[in-house]
Amino acid sequence: MILLLPVAFALDITLNPGDDIITATSALGPGDVVTFNPGTYSIAGPVTWTGLGTEAAPITIKGDGDVVIEATSGWAAAYVTEVAWMTIRGIHFRGADTSVDDHDALVISGADHLTVEDCEFGPALDDGVSIGGAVNALSFRNNHVHDLADGNGVVVGCWDASCWAQDSTFEGNWIHDVGGDYHYGVYFSPGSQGNTVRDNVIYQVTYGGVLVGSTEYGDPNVVEGNAIWNVASYGIGAYGPSLVRNNVVFNITGKGIISGQNDRGTTENVVISHNTVVDTTDYGIQVEGWAGLAGMVLANNVVANPTGLGLNAASGAVDDTAYISHNVVSGLVSGLLQYAGTADPYFPGGGQTDFEDPASWSFYPSGDSTLRDLGDPASAAWVPTVDFNGASRDGDSPDVGAYEYDGEGNPGWLIAEGFKDVDALSDRPDDTVGGGCCGGKSTEGAEALLLFPLFALGFRRRR
Repeated sequence: MILLLPVAFALDITLNPGDDIITATSALGPGDVVTFNPGTYSIAGPVTWTGLGTEAAPITIKGDGDVVIEATSGWAAAYVTEVAWMTIRGIHFRGADTSVDDHDALVISGADHLTVEDCEFGPALDDGVSIGGAVNALSFRNNHVHDLADGNGVVVGCWDASCWAQDSTFEGNWIHDVGGDYHYGVYFSPGSQGNTVRDNVIYQVTYGGVLVGSTEYGDPNVVEGNAIWNVASYGIGAYGPSLVRNNVVFNITGKGIISGQNDRGTTENVVISHNTVVDTTDYGIQVEGWAGLAGMVLANNVVANPTGLGLNAASGAVDDTAYISHNVVSGLVSGLLQYAGTADPYFPGGGQTDFEDPASWSFYPSGDSTLRDLGDPASAAWVPTVDFNGASRDGDSPDVGAYEYDGEGNPGWLIAEGFKDVDALSDRPDDTVGGGCCGGKSTEGAEALLLFPLFALGFRRRR
């Protein structure tokens, strides 16, 4: 009977605009359900949610219809702290006045098995979602983050690696109109490890699309299946152990994908494979400081900058221990004249003709594309089992880039503003993106989500 008490005494709270939601939801327990009826809840923010649910009796906070929590003052609309097994669903968090200093839409500080889904964040002055403290097994999915005057879309961790997120998933989100200096669509501070950034749509960002940094020797982060465009500095930055694959990056004022040594000196095991990079004002792909680093791979990517800059290995950036193979490049290639690690580090491409309809953002291979069957099938090239659409790849003769050709006409989602439709492909395999075999190479450590119990919401960083 004692084991049943938390569920037996769970609360079912229904709120309406004008109610004191700060007091009513300040302390929650296992099995509690908070339902917001439609309307705008204006508060002198933030509302603070804390509570330890369980796997059998999670805490649920949800909106029933069009629900807005709007902070009229303070530094956030909502603050989630020291929670476990909690779900937040279907709520719009925003600032009523984007001139309020240090105002985020949502702040998370300390969480184990927190799910945030189908929510909206913005407008706000600073970050859409700021995630700090000890965070494990966070699921952030199908959320709309937008119109941030001077902040990041989603920022994770602490700058000095004193806090971080691990084994978490950021999936299927729509992030755009991120303003201010040096801000990102998704940013991982040093220490974050074993996280997956998948199937997100990111555009109109004033600095970087996605950045993954040092994992402090923890599991690599995975960046896959994202569509990123109209970013001012670079689309994807890989400055720590990471698997970057099946992404489409285009229309970048700067570099498409960049990788190098981080300021903590912990870069290793960076795999950049099967990405499509088109129309960048600087190099489509640039690697820096890879010489002497273990596990560095650049394979089966396509860069299409026919009259511009294609692929750059900065002076002394690579040595023959790196695996650079079968990249298809239209544009200037620099820094690989002395590279002798593989027989074919790159091939010339056909530029825009390699794609079905690049003017309409369809970067699916054309019928006579150079990309078809030209990929390196070796395990060292880390060939994923599926492509950007979730369609199966030919492991024996894979296509180069984010898509695998399967007859004329893109069978999957057509890139556009809005959420990525991962179900557009009618014969999408069950394991979809994220189930890659990486060309026969084990993905243990690169993709596996190893969930560890948290005691008192603390955990040890894996080494």
